[in-house]
Amino acid sequence: MVNLKLIIVLLVGFVLFVPNGYAGFGTMSRTTSQAIAKQLSNRMIRPQLRIKNSSGRILKMAADKKFQAFLLQDGSIRVWDLEIGVQRPGIEKPGSNFTSIALDSENELVLVGYENGAIGAMDILTSKPVFSLKTNNQSSVVDMTISDNGLLVASFGDGAAVSWDLKTKKEIWRVSLDGTVQKLSLNKRYWAGVINDKNIEVRNLEDGKLIRNLSPISEKVVFLTVKPGNFLHNFSQLTFSRFTGLLCSILRFALM
Repeated sequence: MVNLKLIIVLLVGFVLFVPNGYAGFGTMSRTTSQAIAKQLSNRMIRPQLRIKNSSGRILKMAADKKFQAFLLQDGSIRVWDLEIGVQRPGIEKPGSNFTSIALDSENELVLVGYENGAIGAMDILTSKPVFSLKTNNQSSVVDMTISDNGLLVASFGDGAAVSWDLKTKKEIWRVSLDGTVQKLSLNKRYWAGVINDKNIEVRNLEDGKLIRNLSPISEKVVFLTVKPGNFLHNFSQLTFSRFTGLLCSILRFALM
């Protein structure tokens, strides 16, 4: 009985792990692999939430494991709770238009940037304002993002980038850049920004100082992310894609 079990295990292992199969097992191996690939693919693309939207196209989006938020064409913000699959109370268009959003799910807040340079926090469950940050900016908020340790970085139309500690509501640093940062990304150590579509700067999250300049990029940068590296905690990866007219190429850099 033991030998029979061993033979079955060996045969199953052979079928699953030999790429092209061997002799009579070739067809079975390919069929099994295709079935497994189909299962994995179905799991990966299975919709978790179907959203009906009648408020126009999506202008900005923010998402994490708990919430999904959209700034829509009609000027409103809609937030969906991904854990229970319901829409939270809508945040309607204010006197000064919304221009950017970011999520602080730990405190169940959506950070909103305004056309007049203001930044505020709204309670996701009630859609009521909670606090506002002193920005000292009158140009519009272009983009915002929040780190895991509660630091907000925002870019403004006048070329400024500013960071706040959301726990103390105090400004940490402010830098002036040679252009507007259209896209922001950060992790616990660095933040990176795309300036005027073709320039990328990587800066220290703690003090805003320049770490690396990847300028100029030959094509328009359409996507940017900074995250911890796969192998060493002391490394971070900067990944961005650039649009070449027909294809988007993806480039990745290691940051010390």
